[in-house]
Amino acid sequence: MKIGILTFHSQLNYGGVLQCWALKKALEDMGHEVVVIDRWIDPKNASLNGPLGRFSAKTWFGIIVKSLFGCGQWRQVLRHWRTRRFVRNLGLTAYHFYDWKDAPQDLGVDLVVVGSDQVWHGGNWAYPTPDPYLLNGTGGRIPRAIAYAASFGMKALSTDGDFVAGFRNFEAISVREKEGVDLVRQTGYKGEVVHVVDPTLLLEPESWMKLVPAKRASGKRVLTCYFLSQDLNRAIPALESWAKRTGWYVNVLCDSFVRPFPRSVRQLIERMVDILKGLKPSRVRISSGYGPREFVQAFAEAEATITDSFHAVMFSAIYKCHCRFLKPTLESRKAMFARIDEFSQKTIDGPFLVEDLRGALDSISQGDACQYDGKVIEVDRRFSREWLRRAIGAESLSK
Repeated sequence: MKIGILTFHSQLNYGGVLQCWALKKALEDMGHEVVVIDRWIDPKNASLNGPLGRFSAKTWFGIIVKSLFGCGQWRQVLRHWRTRRFVRNLGLTAYHFYDWKDAPQDLGVDLVVVGSDQVWHGGNWAYPTPDPYLLNGTGGRIPRAIAYAASFGMKALSTDGDFVAGFRNFEAISVREKEGVDLVRQTGYKGEVVHVVDPTLLLEPESWMKLVPAKRASGKRVLTCYFLSQDLNRAIPALESWAKRTGWYVNVLCDSFVRPFPRSVRQLIERMVDILKGLKPSRVRISSGYGPREFVQAFAEAEATITDSFHAVMFSAIYKCHCRFLKPTLESRKAMFARIDEFSQKTIDGPFLVEDLRGALDSISQGDACQYDGKVIEVDRRFSREWLRRAIGAESLSK
């Protein structure tokens, strides 16, 4: 069967891109031909391309000048380039579109699988409406559809999408959080709704090892940190002090670490001093230019991790890192915490949840271990793969 995946693939978000790769690989392992439907999440695909999508002498001149003064723009360009290269190798359809009215009438697939990621989120600039992923307005283009591990990322349905009409487009629905099951049922959906694992856990660890082998240098202890909502200007000094005291090496992954252009002679001198200091060997490395493959590599090399990201937890589990998760303080992050709490209570034994960065560092220094229950993960993986297999084959999901 030829299957088309519809998800958030065309963006910089590491988890969004990697869960798409994992779902495609899992479907291919089942013997299907799989493509990724190249639906852009903004009209010009700027989320993925950034400055690479257009040539502007003024823009590129600004990037080069600011980069020379240590503002960090070049790392962002590098991240766009690496991510775009990874996405283009996902197996995209020959066509692309933003609005469903511009999509070809024949998508060239027998089945559309929507998800994973927060495709049914809504209500802010990043998730303007879930309707394209509810398949509303597709104009009869979809032959059959199921949802795999789709996520809301909210405790209530967004008012920005027509969920009642949208769910009627699906033969079968699976979601990434248990609370998502209740949200689907609230709409009166008559089919069975199940809770499944994120696509990154659909694959055996060996599959990830083939993509990025684990490489932990003997005698070199590495802590990987991936922050979505932490203040790096406060975190970096704490990490530097901790690394110097403990002898660990720290790799700090972040979505952006851009500093303002110096506006005075004093600021210029301070920035030049920072650049010169950066040339010296350091136990703390800031990495904002990573692509998806480099992101996975950071967990493959790590003994321990600190994060506030769901997918960082998934890769910590895959590579068996001792993970510490920073409890969310922002309201937007709290609404997304359910899937972390569910996973940790079911599969992790140890001091996984911590209040702040200092608590996480102290716990790692003390040697507190976080163990993953591989048997539970394997049971959930098998259930999810079997559900997906039967949903694709339109077999009775009650068997």
